Amino acid sequence: MVRNTQYGAVHLAGGPTEFGAIELGETQPRRTAGTMAKLVVLTAALSVVGFTAVVLRAKTSMTGVTSELDAAIQDVPDCQCLGICNTPDSGHEGTWCYINSEISPCTDSTKRVIYGQSWARCGVIYGDDDCSGNPCQNSAICVDKYDGYECVCRAGWSGSDCATQVEVEYKIMITTSDAEDSGTENAVFFQFTGTEGDSSGPEEMVFANGVGQSVRDVSADCPADMACDDEDASTGPQCNPGYASATMVAADVGQLHKVTYKVGGDDSLDPAIIQIEFKGVVYVAVGDLPTSEYSTAVSVTVVQGREYSLTFGTADTPDWAATNNDVYVQLTGSNWQVSGAVVAFPTGMNDGSVCETTFYAADVGEPAKVTYWVRNDDSVLPSEILIDDRYSAEVTTGDQCWGQAFGGDSDTGTNYAFSDDSCGVADGDGCTGIANGDHEAAEIAGCRWCVLWDPSTEDNEVLCPWVLPYSDGRFIIIDLVDNWDSTTEAVAESAGAGNSTTTAAP
Repeated sequence: MVRNTQYGAVHLAGGPTEFGAIELGETQPRRTAGTMAKLVVLTAALSVVGFTAVVLRAKTSMTGVTSELDAAIQDVPDCQCLGICNTPDSGHEGTWCYINSEISPCTDSTKRVIYGQSWARCGVIYGDDDCSGNPCQNSAICVDKYDGYECVCRAGWSGSDCATQVEVEYKIMITTSDAEDSGTENAVFFQFTGTEGDSSGPEEMVFANGVGQSVRDVSADCPADMACDDEDASTGPQCNPGYASATMVAADVGQLHKVTYKVGGDDSLDPAIIQIEFKGVVYVAVGDLPTSEYSTAVSVTVVQGREYSLTFGTADTPDWAATNNDVYVQLTGSNWQVSGAVVAFPTGMNDGSVCETTFYAADVGEPAKVTYWVRNDDSVLPSEILIDDRYSAEVTTGDQCWGQAFGGDSDTGTNYAFSDDSCGVADGDGCTGIANGDHEAAEIAGCRWCVLWDPSTEDNEVLCPWVLPYSDGRFIIIDLVDNWDSTTEAVAESAGAGNSTTTAAP
């Protein structure tokens, strides 16, 4: 007897004219010899059940009673697993795989059928092990299916057996640092690595003529844009000679994790910013990027970037409030996520200026703190820092008090004051009615002494509200205030007052 259990048809050997036929469903051609061989794998118990069911159906059909399909006569699928099978120890039989909940069943160590994602004994219940011999190439995952298999390719490969290499574009945007000789006229090579260790291939030459050195026009308050708005950066002059961009075609690495770069020959390359646009996503290298020298390759981690807007101002006094060095920023989220350090302003800015830019860094959710510093031995004295036009860095608040007594000393940063309603005349505690340190006595209520840098706690001094702590290479960490929350609260309070007045009206 040959049975086709997939469609529920049963044919009695000898043909319908000799023994009669019972049609339980659509008939299909007989299995091939290879397929019949697979039926031998069925257990004896299942064969007996199947034979008994046929006899019972024959008797039922002869009486004219319609019979339902016996559930026992069905194909049992291959044990289908994902991953590379192995034998963990001699105490377990068969091979073991990590199975997929959508491809089941497999049997556990007790040969009990299990479903869901777990480690299971992968024993073939019906059919051959079609993944035998590792038909999938390039470390692909072989999924055993009914009379066949499927190759799940790793990033960078495609095709039925994952033998075809897939190439994608990597757009590289690089800016050199403010350091002397940070650029190079030698060729620059790049290579990329994915999160699972996949490589884009050998290092490829991307910038055949090198990358220039970042130089800022000191007459300009802020650093120039990376590329000119009215020029094609790939062919025309660039606003920042230390900026370059190019596209590299190489093997797909899945999700980008690391970038490797090197300069050819005996020169050096000192980058400040490296951004990679990869499959529509911008990745950015974070931290103080290492210098490549004498054809030595260096690698840095990249993170998927979120775009932030940044407003950064410098005080107009003293003169050292400005800097010609790179200015770094790093953000911390409300749940302590860290964006990673990036250069926001290559080559710095002038004093008394307010510069706006955008930068890419890791997503921190809601920014709660900002860290800033300047490269090497220079210093910067910020007047304001604003993230996404919403989160501002604040230490003290208040407007500057003007007058003869509050002329200020730009050499020492003292003799400045700001408005403070809690200050009465001659009530001390840092208010202007009492002489503190070098401050002149001034009988002016509502003002408090402040300094531009290095307040003295002994004299109850505070930092002036129009400056932030200066950095001379030190990391300065300041809390951010959500201006939208304060605005919303003020509007809500105003609306509440209006409502109460309306309610009280007759």
